[in-house]
Amino acid sequence: AANGPWFDAKSIVKVMAAKAPKGTLLYIRARGDGASEAVEALVDLVQRDFDEEADHARSA
Repeated sequence: AANGPWFDAKSIVKVMAAKAPKGTLLYIRARGDGASEAVEALVDLVQRDFDEEADHARSA
């Protein structure tokens, strides 16, 4: 069970503001229409490190 703070993933800004270090275990849950798709998309985004590497490559 998750003991840490919860973040409303409706706001990607709030999720990113959590600044969870790499390797942090995150628990993701959703409810309502499209919940499973939303969780899958968020997990994918986290696994891609929020596309940070691609952003840095474009900036260089």
